[in-house]
Amino acid sequence: MTSFLQKAVWTVPAIAGMGLLFFFFLVRPLGKMPGVYLVHTELLNKKAELCIPQNLADLLRDLALPGDGVEHVVVHPHPGHGVTVGVYLLADRLRVAEETAARLCLRAVTEIGPLPGWRVGRSEAPLLAPYGFEGFVG
Repeated sequence: MTSFLQKAVWTVPAIAGMGLLFFFFLVRPLGKMPGVYLVHTELLNKKAELCIPQNLADLLRDLALPGDGVEHVVVHPHPGHGVTVGVYLLADRLRVAEETAARLCLRAVTEIGPLPGWRVGRSEAPLLAPYGFEGFVG
């Protein structure tokens, strides 16, 4: 049987630790911080005569609105098919990030945008499995 003193030696630090945890969670900001998402959006074009502008990533960044949260844009060409645009952006949820990236690319393919004649395909976060994360559990 353990004595009262032995129990107290473990109980007091445990209670103090819980108080620190409670204080930490109570004091920190309650607002949700946006996350950074990578979204791949397809820009499709089957016509060979429509070429990909060399500065497409810069053009897309210029088309981004201040509230879009776009941090970085990369372009991966697929000759004869189109391009995959990687958009890194800040958003509250993945779905919002995917929709924002699609709207950004939609601005680029309108008649007044730099890519008339193109169309927007899928806009989604890439899966981790193709990059060697088969065992990843998130």
